[in-house]
Parts: sequence; structure tokens; C-alpha cells
Amino acid sequence: KRPLNAFMLWAKEERSRLLRCAPGVHNSSLSIMLGIKWKSMTSQEKLPYVKKHLKLSE
Repeated sequence: KRPLNAFMLWAKEERSRLLRCAPGVHNSSLSIMLGIKWKSMTSQEKLPYVKKHLKLSE
């Protein structure tokens, strides 16, 4: 089984946070919000998840 990519690792954590803040949000809306937020993040903000992905890929 392939490891999750950097976005999926981040989204797994972020989805939990968003659901706590807005428990009634529909899953499709949540996915759209996650995509927008990920695209707006800097490379530096994404780096921990990229590193985690690379480590899991070894």
C-alpha cells in the first residue's frame, strides 16, 4: 500500500480541526476548503508534511 502524500497527511490532521470548529459542514465543502487552504500555504508551511511523506516512502 502506498503512503499518503503530503497533502493527504496534512488534510487528515486539518480535517479534524475543521470539524471541531464547524461540525455540520458537509464533506464535499470540507474537501474544497482543505484544497484552497493547502494551495494558499507556503512551501515552508508544507515542508513538515513533505518530509513526513518522504520518510514514509522509504
